[in-house]
Amino acid sequence: MGTIIKAECHCGFKTNELYLGAGMQNFMDISNIPALKKNASNIKMLNYKEKQKYPDYLFYNDPELTGLSNSSVSIEWDGIAIFEQYNFCPQCKKYSLSFIPIGLFD
Repeated sequence: MGTIIKAECHCGFKTNELYLGAGMQNFMDISNIPALKKNASNIKMLNYKEKQKYPDYLFYNDPELTGLSNSSVSIEWDGIAIFEQYNFCPQCKKYSLSFIPIGLFD
């Protein structure tokens, strides 16, 4: 079962619903987590199991997109964790982006 999240920042940046992980029918092949294209301003959900296909993207489990002393609660899927707080915001370029769990999907 995957987690529905949304991203929000104090600067006003926000996303629609993002579907972290995968459902029952595709969890063996899919592990979607938030990613940011280098020098871009929108967050996409990409399959971490195929991360080699996306050399221009950083995934939000990469230390470059999390605050250096990030000790916030994490959201996990398939052994991959992203922090709920202090993530890099593509709009204001500060580590003030939060991923907020809002539900589950299957």
